Amino acid sequence: DRVTVLSHRTDIPELLNTMDIMIFPSFFEGLSVTLVEAQVAGVRCIISDTINPANHLTENTIPVSLEKSAAEWADIVLDESIKNTVYGNINDYDMTREIHRLEQVYRGEMDIKND
Repeated sequence: DRVTVLSHRTDIPELLNTMDIMIFPSFFEGLSVTLVEAQVAGVRCIISDTINPANHLTENTIPVSLEKSAAEWADIVLDESIKNTVYGNINDYDMTREIHRLEQVYRGEMDIKND
């Protein structure tokens, strides 16, 4: 009763613009389109440090160890002064190029762990 599965949506930019923060604990992500979309929308993202650093595109994308407690994650979520000092340039992100890379992965032409 506390989770709503939104299913297929055409209003993702509008939804992202209502968010203050995205919390993204994950054991593994290759290219997270969801995370990239959130960063493009300017959402502060607290993510697990297991996510490929290529997904870190803004100073507001903060990697956190999954070994930290829920209380430590909460402290980081609430402390807006914490910034990421190592991140890429969101302006270099090209969705067409990324779609091509994902197609290569799905065809077995590229090993995502080594790219």
